[in-house]
Amino acid sequence: MVAVLIVSGCVGALDGDPFAEAGTAPTAAALAFTEPLQINRDAQEGFEPSIRIAPDDTIYVAAARGFVAGSDGSVASPVWCSNDNGLTWTKLASMLGLREKVKAVEGDLAVDARGTVYFVDTYAADNVVTVWGSDQTWMSTSPIQGTTGGDDRPWLAAHGDGVVYYVGNSLAAVPPPGAPSDGAARFWFYRSTDHAASWTLGTGFVGGDYCHVAASPSDDSTVAVVCSPGSFVLPAPTMVQGFTSRDRGNTWTVHELGTMIDSPDDNFPVVAFSPSGTAYAFWVSNDEPATLHLSSWTDGTWVPEDVPRADGPVANPALAAGPNGSVALGYYGRDGEDWYLNIWARNATGSPWMRWADPTPVAHLYPPEDFFQAAFDTSGHLHVAYQRNAPDELGTPKPSLQPILYIRQL
Repeated sequence: MVAVLIVSGCVGALDGDPFAEAGTAPTAAALAFTEPLQINRDAQEGFEPSIRIAPDDTIYVAAARGFVAGSDGSVASPVWCSNDNGLTWTKLASMLGLREKVKAVEGDLAVDARGTVYFVDTYAADNVVTVWGSDQTWMSTSPIQGTTGGDDRPWLAAHGDGVVYYVGNSLAAVPPPGAPSDGAARFWFYRSTDHAASWTLGTGFVGGDYCHVAASPSDDSTVAVVCSPGSFVLPAPTMVQGFTSRDRGNTWTVHELGTMIDSPDDNFPVVAFSPSGTAYAFWVSNDEPATLHLSSWTDGTWVPEDVPRADGPVANPALAAGPNGSVALGYYGRDGEDWYLNIWARNATGSPWMRWADPTPVAHLYPPEDFFQAAFDTSGHLHVAYQRNAPDELGTPKPSLQPILYIRQL
């Protein structure tokens, strides 16, 4: 059985864990993580990190650029790779610095089954997708045609040999060009089957105020999207929807997964696939205390799963699915006036949930900027890319300077 493992050199169970008594799992033991590795050592650049792990276990991490240029003068969002389990990092580049010269703000990563790497980045008129080969050689940088100006954080997923999915967030609801009769939508779905060289016109998830996409690594045609309707601040419970497709998004099956109460703390549904093709959806309902929700999809039906409870306000959910039913649920949890990185993980279907909480606050008063991510490698190790606000920014809700990016490994 492949389990969630502790890598060599890990520290022991954390002393003074502020959340050691939390949870309704059979055991709530503290997990042991490696010491955090700072990725952006040369400049405080980047926030909202993305992480993906290639089939050969190469780790890729990207971060939103924001409005501060990098130490090398780059104005595009940075993308790093590591071939030695995170010990050293190399920044990916493009021919003649083409991508790095285009001002961008934020984006997302994807890696297909061949190890080809894709990164979408926002800029004023459209979104650009850059493609690198499995050897980190730059292949192309090109726009996704049809998106609108004023794009917010997009999401990317890939599988097979060059099959890529893009879910774009248009700040205002407008009719998507691929299906204008469906009505206005904020989130649009695009598909490419030629390594991001060309894209469909795009179809919209009408009524979706926030959507997230994932692609199954077990085939090259199964894709899932989860959406929460309404506004970012919902006064009453609303229904989370799960969209699944077996034909690369040409047709969709829609299910109601459960209710959530949103909040200003950016609680939104996220979706991930395990290597075997099971989809998981994770979201938080911010009642008091927050309620965690997990649902799985294998044979066409979404099934709610037992999960631990939160013990206070929660922000920014993250989800990872690994081999043999291993799952990790991540979020920033508040204890007093401080926010901490929390990870609940199980090593197989039906096994107890274990908890890890970083004893060092990642922020004060307000949670860090919108997103962080986690991913399992092929051996079942969990990797978490997150940010810890700089000491002089701990109480700043939207940092103007760039916080530090870390990766921790379970």
